[in-house]
Amino acid sequence: MYYYSDQAEQQWSINNNTGNFATQATLFAWEDKPMSILASEASLKDYLLANDDRYRELATEHKRYEVRLSELSSLPYPNEEELIEETILKKKKLLLKDQMEAIATKYKTSVTSH
Repeated sequence: MYYYSDQAEQQWSINNNTGNFATQATLFAWEDKPMSILASEASLKDYLLANDDRYRELATEHKRYEVRLSELSSLPYPNEEELIEETILKKKKLLLKDQMEAIATKYKTSVTSH
């Protein structure tokens, strides 16, 4: 398994003949210099945002819900309709997050199986 440094450009290329992934930056063997899981997840998220249309759509919608939830939570005295909207948005946001995680998991599985 390979990862790239934080300074790496976030563009990946796939060698279809071997199934190997490479970046335009220097690659390191996983065993040589372990990368934190958090940084690895952030790199995967950045990659998917740049290269997966469905993931990007879900992330955009997730962000819209987040913004609206922030607006609702800042209301000093939300009415019943706003409270219901807040509950619904929280559930929808969680569903989007689950769908995004499913895409990331599918991608991780396909990368490690090659």
